[in-house]
Amino acid sequence: MEFIKDLTRKVTDTARVAAKKSSDMVEITKLNFSIGSEEDKIKKIYMQIGETVYRSFEKGEEVSGDLKELCEKVSDMKKNIEKMKQQILKIKGVKICPSCKGELPEEVAYCPKCGTKQEVVVSSAESKEENRRENNTEPGEQDKAENSTGCNPECNAESNVENNVECSKETTGENKEESCGSECPAEQNEEK
Repeated sequence: MEFIKDLTRKVTDTARVAAKKSSDMVEITKLNFSIGSEEDKIKKIYMQIGETVYRSFEKGEEVSGDLKELCEKVSDMKKNIEKMKQQILKIKGVKICPSCKGELPEEVAYCPKCGTKQEVVVSSAESKEENRRENNTEPGEQDKAENSTGCNPECNAESNVENNVECSKETTGENKEESCGSECPAEQNEEK
């Protein structure tokens, strides 16, 4: 019988310890959650402080040196974001209505959502055609002129400067001995 009493006592003590530890774990979890919640609130307040300082900077109000540097970084990042957004719009072939901020095709004269008159964006193909007519050039000649990097037009190489190669052909300018500084890819292909 003594054995059963000892076993019962040990089981009871173990259960009490487990219940205490479980209760402690629940309390610790609650406290950790509360700490995380308070830290999130602090981060939001920091963001509000930062936004307030940045708005002051944008208005031209005086901001201390360290903050001014950070505000300038934010301004640069915002400019980069705006450039990337414009690139996305260009790729998609759309523009943003200045009134309702909705996306619409570049060629529309009025926004179908709000009716605001739109500035008509000339597509790159239309602007090339317009430039060709203004310069009185043939369609092929305009493309050659645009692709030229100063190399001999017979070379007809694409963006030699981007390919990081040096041209050994003569330029088409007045001084035929002058090099454009890019190697002619056509000559590279001949050597292969």
